[in-house]
Amino acid sequence: ATTRVLNIEWNCTVTLRGLTIQHGRTSNADQNGGGILSRGTLTLESCLISSNSTGGSWEYQPGHGGGIYQTAGSGDLVLRDCVVRHNTANEMVQGGHYAGDGGGIYAAGQSLYLSNTILCGNSGGYGGGVYGYTASLTLFDCLIQTNTAAKGQGGGICNYGSLAISGGQIVDNVAGGNGAGGGVYSQGQFTEASNCTF
Repeated sequence: ATTRVLNIEWNCTVTLRGLTIQHGRTSNADQNGGGILSRGTLTLESCLISSNSTGGSWEYQPGHGGGIYQTAGSGDLVLRDCVVRHNTANEMVQGGHYAGDGGGIYAAGQSLYLSNTILCGNSGGYGGGVYGYTASLTLFDCLIQTNTAAKGQGGGICNYGSLAISGGQIVDNVAGGNGAGGGVYSQGQFTEASNCTF
């Protein structure tokens, strides 16, 4: 595909159940969110977000959020019982251009909540699985596995807001570049980590 699969516009509240969002691809002109771009409040339940990618070939202007991109100023993003796999945020290309952040999910809205959700095999610059620039990021019984941050800083998760992790596993993720935080890289407030495997 050469277009994004789904747009959620401002002030919209949307719930998606049992859908597959796959093979989306953004262009250089409309870069972020290969599978979904959300400007509203979005809940996904039992959905598969797979094999989406972002465009953007200019240096310092890559596409972010290979699977899902949640814009700044948007509402909550919630995923329950979902799989986010094999999404890519603008892989490194020749000429010094940079990979985008958040291979699986780039979250910059009010909050991101993940429950019983799998993120695996995603790749980006920072935050191979999740790049969180939200007020709060919460994970409950999730599996974050085999994601790659090409530039370093959070093979599994790169976070700049508050972060709470309860249960689940964050394993076998890779941070390239500076190698900081293969599993989790957090510059925000790490409020909780309980009953987890790292």
